[in-house]
Amino acid sequence: MTEITAPGRILPSLQPPQWIGAETALCEPLIGDTTTWSDTVELPYVAYGIDRGERFEFFADDPQRLIELRAAARSSLTALSFDLTLLGYDTLSVLDVHGSYYASESVLQPTFMRGLESRFASDMLVVGIPCRGHAYVTTGSQDEDDLRRFIDLIAKQHAAARHPLFAIPVLVQAGDIVGLLHLTEDDDDDQLETLML
Repeated sequence: MTEITAPGRILPSLQPPQWIGAETALCEPLIGDTTTWSDTVELPYVAYGIDRGERFEFFADDPQRLIELRAAARSSLTALSFDLTLLGYDTLSVLDVHGSYYASESVLQPTFMRGLESRFASDMLVVGIPCRGHAYVTTGSQDEDDLRRFIDLIAKQHAAARHPLFAIPVLVQAGDIVGLLHLTEDDDDDQLETLML
């Protein structure tokens, strides 16, 4: 763990659900203030620390500094640039945000997400963060079959990832993460479920 006064760029770092470092590092759940969503889904963490180029040093857990360091870390994201590649899967269009180690953390940058909402001409985005270095974005207002295909795409990327983060896409509205989109098992069929704040 590093001292808060150490020099370097303060940044957020997404970590997978049940991350062992959550016990000692300064971090918080991706959504809300509990580690599970709707009492069933284990959430990933947003950890805070300093990027030293060759390594990331996490801040020690200090709840009194969380608001301050969250603001500093997320502000630093605005200085990063990301590459955008449009991927086509028949009727499903997906924007791959990549080109940076912190591309998956772009989901934490409201201004960037609002820009993508404008690009898709949609008031809601579905964002997959299956692995480090990528965020996959599509519009939330599209055919249910395409949303199911997107959920499957993210789950497969997560299963194959060298550094997996989260298998379930998140919902982004007005630049902020507001919920999850996933399939729940029903007696007869899988149901598409939107879990929002």
